[in-house]
Amino acid sequence: ILVAEISKLCDNKGIEASVSSRLTKTLQSLNNPAAHPRYNLCVFDMTKGEPTMYAIIDVGSNTVRMNIYKLENGQFSLVMGKKESVGLASYVKNGQMLPEGVNRACEVLTEFRTILQDLKITNYHVFATAALRNAANSRAAVEEIMERTGIKVEVISGETEAELDFVGASHAVEVTEGLLIDIGGASTE
Repeated sequence: ILVAEISKLCDNKGIEASVSSRLTKTLQSLNNPAAHPRYNLCVFDMTKGEPTMYAIIDVGSNTVRMNIYKLENGQFSLVMGKKESVGLASYVKNGQMLPEGVNRACEVLTEFRTILQDLKITNYHVFATAALRNAANSRAAVEEIMERTGIKVEVISGETEAELDFVGASHAVEVTEGLLIDIGGASTE
């Protein structure tokens, strides 16, 4: 339904076909983990009828946010949200993420991992945006975070960030016209 609504919205508002196509492919991938494994947490088994818990962690340029959702009867509801100010963008000097920035990210992610373990949540996804995306040593920073915390962080592109911004901001409201802008700590989509 969401794919159809996004496509209809794009058609009605004259949104460029390539943008509409990317949004549609992104949404369709939510139910196809083989095509896009990063979205596999959105695929669920409702046959048991039991609530299932999922978490999303956004490693942003200023804050690291974790939202925990319960999926019950086909509906997501927010159970808990936690935000820590980290200021990763301030740890980028001469295009490099400093060790202090990696340390701060590891501290917060370790705390969030403990919460997930305490709640027995194994379905989670962690992604990072501009501060890590723009750092020349992004790969090394992400590898160190993985080694120290056991958490895999996906650094998403600006295009993917914009697509997910749109999906997240418009899924619960009827959008008839307008402009969606995400003004982040180190980028704007």
